[in-house]
Amino acid sequence: MNDLARRAIEKVTSVLPPRIAARIDLLRADLAKGFGPFNGQEQRQAILGSVLQSYPFDLVIESGTFRGTTTQLLRRLTSAPIITIEVSGRYYEYARQRLSGLPDIEIIHGDSPTEIRRMAARPTQDKRARVFAYLDAHWGQSLPTRWEILEILSSWDSVCIVVDDFNVPGDPGYAYDDYGPGMALDVGLLSGLPLADVSVFFPRIPSAEETGYRRGWVVLGRGNELVAHLSRTEGLALADGYLTSRQSGLGT
Repeated sequence: MNDLARRAIEKVTSVLPPRIAARIDLLRADLAKGFGPFNGQEQRQAILGSVLQSYPFDLVIESGTFRGTTTQLLRRLTSAPIITIEVSGRYYEYARQRLSGLPDIEIIHGDSPTEIRRMAARPTQDKRARVFAYLDAHWGQSLPTRWEILEILSSWDSVCIVVDDFNVPGDPGYAYDDYGPGMALDVGLLSGLPLADVSVFFPRIPSAEETGYRRGWVVLGRGNELVAHLSRTEGLALADGYLTSRQSGLGT
């Protein structure tokens, strides 16, 4: 499909109801790949795959479902229930239809911090559950990451939070989201969050050895057993004292 045809289809589908637009999107093979699982980054796939396959998580949360490619990979990597949240009606409908044949995946249409809070309040949820969260709902001027982290830390004791598009210190080859003052995915965004008992990990793999879009990422771990497991994971580097040394007020 050439660019002219793509633009024409986008113009038409942009004014259609989300469910109809999503059905048309599902017919387009060029959209199925999305950005690829974890942005097509094979090293990240291997590292996080190792974490998910070697630790007994009770729940997986994803924010920013988009085309569902990362959700599909998550389903292959873990048997834990998956709850994925998408704020766009069109992407929600696309993912809902695309992922309908996969087991134990709940797809929610809504604002991720709000939906995480509602999810945690369910009678079936346990504060002691071991939670893996992949946060990728940020886009443009929408930056819910800080509030997502706060809701997760407030709701569960043992958590592994992976934030996509995050600044990796010392490696400018990893791109990250920066929308201006106070709107960058870096340590400043975490200021004031309750991170005193949280350990920070960055990818040990240099960006030059990564594939795909080479987007930066960070792992926030809490819970003695889980943090010990992350510390033993090949490809992750513990940034001991990183938060408190880089930004005053963190961990308070």
